Amino acid sequence: MTGGVGDDDIAALKRAAVSYPLELEFSQQAQPKSEFIADVKVTVRDRAGKVLLDAASGGPFMLVDLPTGRYDVEASYEGQSKRQSVDVRKDQHRKVVFVWPSRPGAETAAQ
Repeated sequence: MTGGVGDDDIAALKRAAVSYPLELEFSQQAQPKSEFIADVKVTVRDRAGKVLLDAASGGPFMLVDLPTGRYDVEASYEGQSKRQSVDVRKDQHRKVVFVWPSRPGAETAAQ
């Protein structure tokens, strides 16, 4: 499940998140605070390297239903990839946040 564009969508995803063992959040540094982003390419691999999820986010949040285990999550945005390993348990909710640096010149353009 992915989304989070608009207040109603964000509220619905927040309610649904407790039913998923893994929640991913995507943002980019900006001034005065970070901004949510979408269109993040997400790949989730198990310990053997098998791809279990290969999708693009439709908003700043992605809810993933995975069996208990350790996973490598790769998130790519505007040509920059970030990776995090996460231990997932069916009886716990884990949230992993990916934050990209601000775009070069973004501070100058905002002034």
